[in-house]
Amino acid sequence: MLQCKTSVLRCRRVIGSTVVVIMTVAVFSILAGAADNGLGQRPYMGWSSWSSFHKNINEALIRSEADAMAAHLKPVGYTYINMDSGWTTKNFDSNGRPTWDTSKFPSGIPALADYVHSKGLKLGVYLKPGLSTTVLAANSQILGTNIHVKDIAIPSVPGDTETGDSVKIDFTKPGADEYVQSIANQLASWRVDFVKMDFVGPGGGNIKTADSREYMRHFMTALKNTGFPIWVELSNSLSFSNVTTWQQVSNGWRIDGDIESGVSGTLTDWTNVSKRFNDAPKWAPFAGPGGWSDFDALQLGNGSHDGLTVTERQTAATVWAASCAQFFTGADLRNLDSTDLAMMTNTEVIAVDQAGNVATPISQASSQQVWRTTKPNADGSFTVALFNLGSATATVSVSWSQLGFSGSAGARDLWSHSNLGTMASGFSASLPSHGSRLLKVTPSTVSADFSISATPASQTVTVGGSTSYTVNIGSQNGFNGSVSLGVNGVPASTTTSFAPASVNAPGTAALNISTTSSTPAGTYTLTITGTSGSLSHTATITLTVQSSTVTCSTASAGGGWVNTSFASQSGTFTAAFDATPSASPTNAVAGLSNGAQTAYAGFATIARFNPSGQIDARNGGAYAAASIIPYSAGVQYHFRMVVNVPAHTYSIFVTPPGGAEQTVGSNFVFRTEQNTVTSLNWMGVFVGASSGTLTVCNASF
Repeated sequence: MLQCKTSVLRCRRVIGSTVVVIMTVAVFSILAGAADNGLGQRPYMGWSSWSSFHKNINEALIRSEADAMAAHLKPVGYTYINMDSGWTTKNFDSNGRPTWDTSKFPSGIPALADYVHSKGLKLGVYLKPGLSTTVLAANSQILGTNIHVKDIAIPSVPGDTETGDSVKIDFTKPGADEYVQSIANQLASWRVDFVKMDFVGPGGGNIKTADSREYMRHFMTALKNTGFPIWVELSNSLSFSNVTTWQQVSNGWRIDGDIESGVSGTLTDWTNVSKRFNDAPKWAPFAGPGGWSDFDALQLGNGSHDGLTVTERQTAATVWAASCAQFFTGADLRNLDSTDLAMMTNTEVIAVDQAGNVATPISQASSQQVWRTTKPNADGSFTVALFNLGSATATVSVSWSQLGFSGSAGARDLWSHSNLGTMASGFSASLPSHGSRLLKVTPSTVSADFSISATPASQTVTVGGSTSYTVNIGSQNGFNGSVSLGVNGVPASTTTSFAPASVNAPGTAALNISTTSSTPAGTYTLTITGTSGSLSHTATITLTVQSSTVTCSTASAGGGWVNTSFASQSGTFTAAFDATPSASPTNAVAGLSNGAQTAYAGFATIARFNPSGQIDARNGGAYAAASIIPYSAGVQYHFRMVVNVPAHTYSIFVTPPGGAEQTVGSNFVFRTEQNTVTSLNWMGVFVGASSGTLTVCNASF
């Protein structure tokens, strides 16, 4: 059953489910900077239609592939049935939204989604960014508005990197967000679980100038607005220089071009597989809960039709798993080869991929390579993959010192499910050309340790008041010692205490903080240190102390700028304030200037609640943001600007109520018109929307 609320569509799907446990894992926390749509805790497992069928897909085929996955692959974690290009043949409804080709899918996508869900699986579709030229030619009316798509189009700018059959959308225009939201709402109403967004730029394709980053920010926000969880996967050959953007707007990003060989009768070849070895390492630091590297399909399933030898198939699966890449196949699941099926369902190899601890090469100076995890797995072991990428048999060796520990260790071969015994100082294996081994290496002596964290990430207190944080001490590898606690970075005239002062792991303590009337207002970063013998770890928290006299400035729509003076600042200083918009979306700003100003151009730094429902800031000649930070009406947000007047730069951070501080921008430059200003001494507040207010309180400089 699908339950929805309209306005912005909010849905929740109520279906039966089957849970299969293949390994014990820890609960992940989202990687800093990653997408915050609640998905991508682990790499996804599934199937894509493109490799075997290209655009030749239909309802009967997709149902039969789902049947095969449910029978053979679902028990070990494969979940997604993803339709690539071909489910829609430039089919759009009267409002310009993509819809299915009725000749191929007579029952429709909602009915197909219901069928796939009935198998305990999820359904994915394929889209491209931008506004289709087909929709533009029809000048479709945007759903729920009297605006047409020509009003939001930039016809001279391509919307995707493929062939120019879409154009860029101008998100400063009314109706642009409504159009993208209408597409997201439709996907949610169909109960689609996954979207592959192809030919995203900057990246691969024929049109190198296409830039889809803004579209993807708005599309991701629109999907989150639906309340229905939809995985977003980006393709292909994405620009590495924009990796932090891909993190924010997706749950996975294709690091290379298509895996397919282009040779009839085979899915891939060794040349295409081997490219991943060269390109994967630089992307590894950005993979983690929230989003993962996408190597394209792991071409296992159809035996010799895969285009690889059995040895090469195992090596491909090894680098996919060790890299924690998206784990999906492009084979025809209705005709699975028994050897391939055994590889595809090896639960120990799958567990490496799903653990999310990415392995990287020690060196790539030769064709004989050792990839390993640089931090231990949850059980204290290390994942080690040995590769011979050369054309002749060769020996590949690893020493335990290269893994960061000394002494002996036990080794287990994950492909053969066999314990290899205890090795004194390392492991060597003779591997055939393009061969591999995948090992679990467990040191004989595992060091006990502890972890430390604190919640909430930030607190606000009025001078003279008190607040507290909870410090959590975790146990690793059997640690049960006592951890002494301390804190640094506390503002003047403030007292702190821990209760208790030391914690036996695992356990918690309260950090109590009391300010006085003499405590300076401002935002402070506090460092909590836990010490046990030679072991020491830290956690950071934010404390905001606000003046006991709450002074507020409120700007209203239709009114002018509301300016307030402060002591002139000509060096590096921190400005902190609380801002509450009365509406979302709106167009409201707060900025710093030299002298009272009555126009945007007069302000050096500007924080904005923008018309797309997100927080951003002025960076030279345009607004920008390091990540997508949505805001809500009537909610107070704490801002912190670290301003360097001589350098004409500033960094800006925002903390939502009860949340962690987030970076809006680092080293943004002053607005272009103010790049010669020598001091700042006024703060201005303004609402450029047709209605609403912005209230700024507790400003300190």
